Amino acid sequence: MSEVPTGQRFSHVYLRREELLQDSPRARRRIAAWLDPLKDTEELGAFLVGEMGIDVAYGVTGVLWAETLRKFSKVDFLDTITLTYRYFNQLRRSPRGMRDPNAGETFLHVSRRIFAEEALSYAIDEHGGVHFQVDPEFAASNNASIAAIAGPRYANARTEFEKEWPQFRLAIQTERKR
Repeated sequence: MSEVPTGQRFSHVYLRREELLQDSPRARRRIAAWLDPLKDTEELGAFLVGEMGIDVAYGVTGVLWAETLRKFSKVDFLDTITLTYRYFNQLRRSPRGMRDPNAGETFLHVSRRIFAEEALSYAIDEHGGVHFQVDPEFAASNNASIAAIAGPRYANARTEFEKEWPQFRLAIQTERKR
């Protein structure tokens, strides 16, 4: 008999999604709820506008994060994760400093947890970069495809593919060594 997980939310134990999602309004609201009370985000809205050229919703107290993240495209939402981490790091290193010097790492931790709990199909690296998270079946299929075009017969196809996906070159080199 398997052990029942204790102290876990019901939905996380019994209602896990099989498929990963590309986007989640709930994840956006949760990230916004985490950003709302932070004091070190006063200039984050202007930073995002400067980096992405997007519109940020402002209210009396500053950025309205729930409204802002709700309106963002999926790509802008994912870029916001990276840029928020970058903003926290820049602020921490600035002469002004931060009220919470650990805000960047905390933000990454919270964002990763939210992405996992909301079954988003992305992973967040140690520098805040957001990447596709691949399931084992996709990875196996991808590896088989790489092995299939690793030979000299498919050099032209491989060259064209490498123009679009530079990281593919590393996978081909790894496959050749096997």
